[in-house]
Amino acid sequence: MLAYFRRLIDKIEDTRVPFLYYLLTFIASVTLRNFLEIFSNHCQVPLALFQYTNNIYFYQGISLGLIIAHNTIIWIFVATTIGLSLAVITAEKVEKVFRAVLTVFGVVIITPIVDLAISGGKGKTLAYFHPKSWHDFFPWPHGFSPGMVCTSFTGIFLIFGYTYLKTKNPGKGLLGTLAGYSFLLLASLLPDIFHIKHPLGILRLTAALLLICALATFYLYRKNSFIALWRDMRVPRLSYYLAMFILGMTLVKTSLVATILGHSGAFILTIIVIALCWYSSIIFNNIEDLSIDQVSNRCRPLVCGVVTPSAYAKIGIGMTLAAVIFGLLVNFSTAFFALLGIGACAFYSLPPLKLKRIPVLSKLCSSFNSLALVMLGFVFAGGDIFDFPIKVTWYFLIFVTIAFNFIDIKDYEGDKQNGIKTLPAIMGLKTAKTILGGACFLAYALAARAFSAPEIMPLALFFGMVQFYLINKKNYSDRAVLTWHLTAIVCLIIFLALNPVPVKQNPITF
Repeated sequence: MLAYFRRLIDKIEDTRVPFLYYLLTFIASVTLRNFLEIFSNHCQVPLALFQYTNNIYFYQGISLGLIIAHNTIIWIFVATTIGLSLAVITAEKVEKVFRAVLTVFGVVIITPIVDLAISGGKGKTLAYFHPKSWHDFFPWPHGFSPGMVCTSFTGIFLIFGYTYLKTKNPGKGLLGTLAGYSFLLLASLLPDIFHIKHPLGILRLTAALLLICALATFYLYRKNSFIALWRDMRVPRLSYYLAMFILGMTLVKTSLVATILGHSGAFILTIIVIALCWYSSIIFNNIEDLSIDQVSNRCRPLVCGVVTPSAYAKIGIGMTLAAVIFGLLVNFSTAFFALLGIGACAFYSLPPLKLKRIPVLSKLCSSFNSLALVMLGFVFAGGDIFDFPIKVTWYFLIFVTIAFNFIDIKDYEGDKQNGIKTLPAIMGLKTAKTILGGACFLAYALAARAFSAPEIMPLALFFGMVQFYLINKKNYSDRAVLTWHLTAIVCLIIFLALNPVPVKQNPITF
């Protein structure tokens, strides 16, 4: 019998079968479960076709979308966490483990089938587990329907069998069973653990957890590539863009801390969206700048050869799609601003426009993205986009655009050899440093006026002078310049948070 199950597992894990087929099998299983659950769980959302002029038309689509998306993402979370735990316990290749998990995930359809059969077609209520005491966990969670219990025991049996056959160790088999059951129970307890009552809140939370799971999966799948990609994150610059978003929030007369804590789920997802957009732009910029990086940045992933250009591009596309999806989980505005930022990066880095080849104007894309993030923060905190300070807009489009050219200093040698017309390459490094240092000093000085904060003028002049010095140092350090710039922005955020500018705002609803 054991030999038969081993042959069956080997057949399921056959690497000659495209992994896409396993994903499609998983999607089919979850979709069938969602369909059967309509009858078993008494879905109250009508499936009929309504005229778009009917008031119910819009709300029906939103409700159905939330129900299906909510159920689907929960099962993705369960499958991913179980797959990760089994990969760690069995020390098997993560791809093989996920092939097995995705294949047998069809057991989830047992729940509605059993419940419909036992109830004579009436079905049973399927809901999250809400324990009132530890006694509610034994012998199994109270409130679980017969179908849920059957599915749980079937899954536990399969997990134990798989772990035991892979390790020949009963102890590890029990450990795998415990891990699988724990993650299944965790999924049923999410609303109680995090005090979330709305399906959209569960969607946001689970999406954030899935991102962590995806990173862990990639680490197990390609450890060297993961480390190289992680090191190329360029945290100082990412921190700058995150700071721009928070800076925008301070332009609305409301408590910054209260806004963040009151909408923590939406805030965390927005931070993730910004990070995904940033890294997808890095990826496509690195693909186009391979020849330059071979001179100036030899530690980049493509230069090191830890990832192929095609795989790198797929990762970039995946991050772009993930950014839009995560943005939609916040609201449409966030998804739109994500597309706006990605589009500006495409103008900057990619043919046919590739504006980075045009001096000064090229940095308009970077300053525009900074401005867009400030606007996103402004809207996030309840501001009306039409009330966004016009002084801040012109400040970014003119003075920040000019000052942003300092980022080309570090790539001077590579740009010069490849004919990229940046200010340092055209004017010479020394002259360009003097001009860009002065531009940064001017930008710092004008920040007090742009943000209606004349009290910070002495501090702004101090930051500007130090930045001029750092840019013109003989041993130029890009990290030092960015760190000092980020420090100045943090100081500005703190001042504006403590002294908010009176701006008209709308009620926040997330």
